[in-house]
Amino acid sequence: MPRYTYRLVDNNTGEEVYPSDGFAFAAPPVPEHRIHDPEIMARYGGPAIVDRVEESEGADGTIEVSVYIDAVEEVVSGDLTDENYRRS
Repeated sequence: MPRYTYRLVDNNTGEEVYPSDGFAFAAPPVPEHRIHDPEIMARYGGPAIVDRVEESEGADGTIEVSVYIDAVEEVVSGDLTDENYRRS
């Protein structure tokens, strides 16, 4: 059975994002999955959302999974048009 290695990547900057120690996915990540890790939430101001997932096979038989994440945009009720969306 192949071993999976997960890398979290900021979808906008391409830099690797590091979650809290001991972080693990309970199930394979899929697009629209929300990540509620404390380190990730501190970076983005709220949960991150999985944008896309790419797998590649390593030379040693492991499978590297790049999980591209982004901040969540929420629709909120505001008086001005600019206040109707909040990026967390």
